[in-house]
Amino acid sequence: MRAYLSSLPPDEGREVFWVEYDLENFFEPFMKFKETVFGNDQVPYVRYYRGGKLAAESNFIDRGGFLRRLQG
Repeated sequence: MRAYLSSLPPDEGREVFWVEYDLENFFEPFMKFKETVFGNDQVPYVRYYRGGKLAAESNFIDRGGFLRRLQG
């Protein structure tokens, strides 16, 4: 996912943020939070927001699927 996320063309009105949480010092607490609060124990975990509201969730997804979900 890193390869296509970092190569997405600029788009007015779209912002993409990602955290490779398995590389962070908060990995274990985050995994516990993600599993208990979000009910998801798979990696990667992707959340899509539109207008500040959660619009979708997924795990690994290819570039085309990611863009379709991102666009709604």
